[in-house]
Formats: sequence, structure tokens, C-alpha cells
Amino acid sequence: MTRAESTLRRAAAADPTEPAAHFNLGLLFAGTGNTEEAQQDLRKTLDLDPPNVAAAYDLAAPVGKGNPQEALALCQKAAELKPGNPKYGRAVEYYREQLNESCKP
Repeated sequence: MTRAESTLRRAAAADPTEPAAHFNLGLLFAGTGNTEEAQQDLRKTLDLDPPNVAAAYDLAAPVGKGNPQEALALCQKAAELKPGNPKYGRAVEYYREQLNESCKP
């Protein structure tokens, strides 16, 4: 366990209702390839802070391979909350294309 992970775990344990600790843990886990824990903490962030655009967008990546429909919904949420941000719109298009490809025979 890295020092950053240890610190963030302590912060999340000290105040389990603090979305920032879970969000940062989720990003840390996503960055190290630990997609299961990344999903867990990013989902917790959204439970605690539903309009967290960054958490919705960042959760789409680890979810996307196994569930592109959910990834699309997460990106659509981000795009609706921040319509001026082009990366969210591009992510919506990406997952729409992924779903169209998976539906082709």
C-alpha cells in the first residue's frame, strides 16, 4: 500500500460521508489498474454527491468494457450537468459507437 493510499483510506474511514476522500481513492485505484476498487469508491462518491460530474465521467472508464450501457449513461449524466465541456460529449459519442458495434452481427 502506498502512502497516498494509506492516507486516503484513513481520511475515508475518519469521515465515510466525505465524497472527496472516496473520489481521490477512486482515481488512485483507477490509475493503478485496480478497477474493482476504483468502481467501488467512485460509486460511493456518486452516492454521497450525485451531481459530481468528474466522478460520473471517471467511473465510465472502468465500467465501460464490461458494461458500455452503464458507461454511456454515466457520460450522458456528465454531459447534461456540464454541457459546455466537449470531453463529456466526446465520451457519449464513444460509448454510443461501442454499443452500435456490439449490436452488429
